[in-house]
Formats: sequence, structure tokens, C-alpha cells
Amino acid sequence: MLEKVIHLKDLIVRKQKLPSTEPILQKTGSPIEEARKLAREHPAFKEQWQVNFAGITISGESGTGKTTLAEFFGEIYHIPEERNIKIGQLMRKAQEKLEEEGYIDRPISLDKNVDDLQKQIIKHATLDNPFVLEGRRSGEFVHEEKQNNPELPVIAVQLIASLEKIRERVKKRNSHLSDQEIDQLLSNRAQLDHSQWAESSAKPIDEINPYDPKNFDLIVDTNDMDVNQAFDYIHNWLLEKGLIRRIGPKDLTEVVQIFPSQNL
Repeated sequence: MLEKVIHLKDLIVRKQKLPSTEPILQKTGSPIEEARKLAREHPAFKEQWQVNFAGITISGESGTGKTTLAEFFGEIYHIPEERNIKIGQLMRKAQEKLEEEGYIDRPISLDKNVDDLQKQIIKHATLDNPFVLEGRRSGEFVHEEKQNNPELPVIAVQLIASLEKIRERVKKRNSHLSDQEIDQLLSNRAQLDHSQWAESSAKPIDEINPYDPKNFDLIVDTNDMDVNQAFDYIHNWLLEKGLIRRIGPKDLTEVVQIFPSQNL
């Protein structure tokens, strides 16, 4: 089968900023938009924060809260959208484009480019341009880079939850699916990911473990937490470590208009 080479440079969207006296959020039911709305209702959104890290990665299985927390970090710590990168969203967008062109299978080149993208973002991280990176293998790539650069100012966070809780959360996002279909969805996704990782990586399959605890600076069990509690847990940890610092109230006169057409 012909292998299509995928490049991701055009898949990262940017925000549009509009003058206004209060935050505007065009609510269409998108999980991303809902997460941004929740983030703006959090008390920490009203404060301005100095970020003393070059990046934070969020890894975990589907249903652990990665994407929602990525939006919290982006909104509350005022990290530009082009620096708030969600690998799952990019992959799905690329897959949709492939299907429009008649490609059915996910090409290995897509996984290779996604891996390379994450590695480059992590390797070239700087304190003056911090990022949020949400991806299953992101913490693994941070750990690898820290073998060469132990002082790399990038924080790797893993979110975990029980299988029962993961099923419950995925079901909430896919209410049209039966319990059996949810189980099949999760199983198929895990099998496809591990198969693609094995083919796209130079490592043997038994050495690929994105969720190895050694990859992470902080592991958060979100089983009994809502998104606000999970954010507060990480936020307080960052405060304790001196990785963020409150510098005053945030100027809320410059806000973001979110257009449905921009959703990944």
C-alpha cells in the first residue's frame, strides 16, 4: 500500500483576540470550548501567573482528563494556543484529511512525524516561550531528553484512573455507544496505538512503555477528582516547587473569541 507522508505544520491553529470588556465564549458544546469555559470560571483565571518552567506535558489513557487539563493550563497560565498542543486532536484531524483523500489505514509516517514533533518541542523548550503538550508518549520523550539534558525545565505529568472510571468518562462523551461498543473502542485504540508505536519507533516493543512511572515528575490519580480538583492538585504542587508565582490580577479586557470552525 502506498505510504502517504504526513506533515503537521498546518494543523496547529491560532487564537483570534478581540477587544471586549468581558470574556466571550461561543458555546457550541465542543469539549474544548466547554473546558475553556470551565477554566475561565476557576478563581485562578483571574490572576496573572509567572511561569518558571519551559513546558508541561500531560500523559495518560483516554478518559483521565488530559485534554481538559491542557485547556486549564493554557487559559489560566496564559499560554498561547499555538503553544498548547494536543497530539490526539492533531492525529484525528490528520486522519480525517487522509480519509477524505481515500486513505483508510493510519500511515506509520503520521506517528513518526507526531513523535518527531513532540521531541523537537521538548528539546528546544525555553523559559521565555513555555508550552503545554498533551500526548500519551509525551512524558516518555521528556524522560529521554533529560538523559542528555538533566536540567531541562520541562515538567512531565501523568494522569491515571481506574478502567471503570475511564469507561464512565468515555461513555459520557460517546453516549450513543453501548457499553460493549465503549469497551471495543478502548481496546481497538490501545491495540492500534501500540502497533503503530512499535513500527514507528526504533525501540523494541517491550521497551516502549509511555506510562512507566520513571517518566514523570508527578502522577495524579483523577479517579475521585473533577477537573477543578485535578487542576488545583497540580497547581498547588507547581506553587510548592516554585514553578509558578502569582504576580497580580489578570487584565481581562483582552479576550478570546472561539469559532467552531477552528476546533481541532
